Amino acid sequence: MKSLLFNSNQHLRNEFPHHSYCKRCGAPWPCVKSKSVTTLENRGTFGTCLDCWNVSTLDELKQYYAETYIQQKESLIGSKYTMDYPMQFLLDCVEKEFKLNHPFNSSK
Repeated sequence: MKSLLFNSNQHLRNEFPHHSYCKRCGAPWPCVKSKSVTTLENRGTFGTCLDCWNVSTLDELKQYYAETYIQQKESLIGSKYTMDYPMQFLLDCVEKEFKLNHPFNSSK
């Protein structure tokens, strides 16, 4: 079940129907700054906006980025393309980025 915050941005998703959106607040990418997590050299995945990244726990972020991974993988069904890495690799990258650069992380 999506949050009230996510549902409150439905009008923005309606204005930008061809854009993906933050998995936490639901705002489409033209309306917010995305938070990219580096996966491969010069490549990354963005599942949340920067504001939502900064207020989410590691477990929440893993959930949002897993949802993004599944959505991306499903969009490739029937095409000649495949994902370049397994979901666990992405989740490990999210954890690494969280430990390096997240405001909640007190071990910095």
